[in-house]
Amino acid sequence: MASSNMLYFPYIPLHSSIARNSIYKGLAVVAAGYPATTLPTCRIRLCMSASHSRATLDRAIAILSEMGDAHHIKYAQY
Repeated sequence: MASSNMLYFPYIPLHSSIARNSIYKGLAVVAAGYPATTLPTCRIRLCMSASHSRATLDRAIAILSEMGDAHHIKYAQY
């Protein structure tokens, strides 16, 4: 389930909502804002391990995709 879509978080208050919703759905994430990113942006950080199964990674991608759709923050570079 590969995807070229990425998530972009232009508003800092939005990242805490996405982090809370992701954790509620079972995906542990860390929200990072300024000074770890430029002032008007923020990022969600994930940790992957070799011990994660393909099914676990597919589930994480599905949760992130759902969060991107729900918050209208998906974009694709072509």
